[in-house]
Amino acid sequence: KLLEREGVGSTAIGGGVAIPHCKLASLEGLIVAVGVVPDGVDLDAPDEEVVDLLFLVISPDDSPAEHLKCLAVVSKWLRQDGNVERLRTSDSREEVCSCLKQEGAA
Repeated sequence: KLLEREGVGSTAIGGGVAIPHCKLASLEGLIVAVGVVPDGVDLDAPDEEVVDLLFLVISPDDSPAEHLKCLAVVSKWLRQDGNVERLRTSDSREEVCSCLKQEGAA
């Protein structure tokens, strides 16, 4: 489903960030994962930068409002000063989780 969604259009939003997302019929609850890719990956971003920070959002097919709300929360969090750089400089899973919790994304 993620590859299908990416085929419709890149989920890269620029600045080295992407928010790949999809909905699955068999899913019972929302899943959000954060990935930091030190070498980056080319996801055809509008600014042509490689993506090194991914926010993956997968939600149940029957919860479109929850899906959109989650995308909005992630987008808002990404626009807050310093959040993206704090994630990029995190050295561990624990630091990433702490950063997200401190700033209200978790």
